Amino acid sequence: MKKGIAIVLCLLVFSTCRPGAISHRGQKADVSEILSDSAHVTLRYAKNFTVRYLSDGTRLVDISVAGHKSRSTYRLALIPRGVNASSIPEEYSHRVEVPVQHCIPMGTEQLAAFIQLQALDQVTAITSVRHLQNKNVKQRIAEGKIAKIGYEGNFDTETVMALQPDAILVSPFKKGGYEALQQVGCPLIPYTAFKEPTPLGQAEWVKLVGMLTGKEKEANAFFQQVEQHYHAYQAVAAKAKQRPTIFSGEQKGGQWFVMGGKSYLAQLLRDAGAVYLPQHDHHTGGYPSDFESMYAMAALADYWRVMNSYPGTFSYQALRAEDRRNEQFVAFQRHHVIYCNIASSGYHELAPLRPDWLLADFIKALHPELLPAYQPHFYKLL
Repeated sequence: MKKGIAIVLCLLVFSTCRPGAISHRGQKADVSEILSDSAHVTLRYAKNFTVRYLSDGTRLVDISVAGHKSRSTYRLALIPRGVNASSIPEEYSHRVEVPVQHCIPMGTEQLAAFIQLQALDQVTAITSVRHLQNKNVKQRIAEGKIAKIGYEGNFDTETVMALQPDAILVSPFKKGGYEALQQVGCPLIPYTAFKEPTPLGQAEWVKLVGMLTGKEKEANAFFQQVEQHYHAYQAVAAKAKQRPTIFSGEQKGGQWFVMGGKSYLAQLLRDAGAVYLPQHDHHTGGYPSDFESMYAMAALADYWRVMNSYPGTFSYQALRAEDRRNEQFVAFQRHHVIYCNIASSGYHELAPLRPDWLLADFIKALHPELLPAYQPHFYKLL
């Protein structure tokens, strides 16, 4: 598995993907608009990509792609449509003329940004539609405006080539199959928002899609609203009189996948007025554990966060049926399980960009007296 990830990373970072092969189709971009104050992209929280402007409106984007034991940088030039860019550094061999006309987001988390920015006209294909809730996207699929191109590891390469995408947004950490897409002849842009350690850092990736689609103003305005709401909810949570303990996950296939103490989820729960277990862990992502280790750490925890795609209505009986030992946790006994069903909540197409909603959901569950009238979007007490 680690070898497979390394191969994909090399393909993403070092393949030329026809450098400089720009189509010049569509209307010329408004460079003055791109360089305006309201459209200027400034990053405050995202750590995995940076943006640098050239005088002709070209944006030089550096995307950090971390492998198992290495870290590489994907260098991307976003060239205003119709501009004859001549001062792009040679190392920026991945080049896309923007706004894109045909783009393929390979994951629902990436699709979320196109939905939010009302840029679905520029989406020509997607992969899995599992758990997809958005009615507009479903209608476009039914009408043939958005094609389905298979799944990771089994892409319909001929369909992708026929669509002539300007760019494909990929996750270099998933199952892959991207090797076959190299022949398509367009940049495979690594989208690593979910590796961000903070909720607002993850949401700020909407600005990358804003630059790709020519909706920088909309992306900036949307993120500013999310940021303001998030900080407002933080201030509400700061009024909590107690900080309950909470742990996360459940045993699946003999393993318990734990979100690290430096992950975005841990930060969300701390901002919601809780003490996240493991409290002093330094993992920024997830790591495998086992039931015995989790029980030793969290047997007496006040709350338990669970997210799955249970078919039907999840319950304490269903949680007990998964593993009878689950009822030994104090959080189970007190009915303090905070639950999200990703099969019915639209989580993947909404939550990556709405950390303010997630934060409010957790505050409502942990400190209901602080948000008495709030209605949760994703998580609620089971």
